[in-house]
Amino acid sequence: MEIQYHPAAEKWLAEIATDVELVEVFGEVMALITALEKYGRSLEGEETSPIVSSRFDMHELRRTPPSTTLPYAEGPQ
Repeated sequence: MEIQYHPAAEKWLAEIATDVELVEVFGEVMALITALEKYGRSLEGEETSPIVSSRFDMHELRRTPPSTTLPYAEGPQ
């Protein structure tokens, strides 16, 4: 699946990637995005759920305890 980033999301990711205190958060966010790229709409489980109010087939991503598809990041991805 191709991921398209909103300019505000790109800016936020760049900011947390360079902040020493938030580098672990950046790794976790990138682990979610990587799973979405790899599994696309078939990503299921506690990490995702449909956005019912959307007129498009959209899902939200949530960080949960580690799973097979989303282990905790060891550092920046």
